[in-house]
Amino acid sequence: MEVGTALMAAPNGLARAREVFSEMIEMDENFAEAFNKRATCSYLLKEYEASIEDCKKSLELQPYHFGAMSGMGLCFLGLDRQQEALHAFRDALRIHPGLPQIREYCRKIEENAERNEE
Repeated sequence: MEVGTALMAAPNGLARAREVFSEMIEMDENFAEAFNKRATCSYLLKEYEASIEDCKKSLELQPYHFGAMSGMGLCFLGLDRQQEALHAFRDALRIHPGLPQIREYCRKIEENAERNEE
């Protein structure tokens, strides 16, 4: 985990970090945090669909992983799938209400939806 996390912070290290997390998953397919870290790498590489799949797997293994929920919301935003993002963000806030940035994303999505209704 430390190697992959360090690679995430290194210049041009995201692809290699994702490989490290994939290797970890191969060793233990029930390691929720390895899926979450790989999802983060994919998100940062703008590979949103792959990230969403890893977030879903992380949540399957650890249903209260608010980081995976909020990460999935960010991916949905990246794909301009606003309502799915809002749903994921609200799920994250139900688990961890103290996420001000996620609350702000919800507010902006709701405001945009209201403007589009007018």
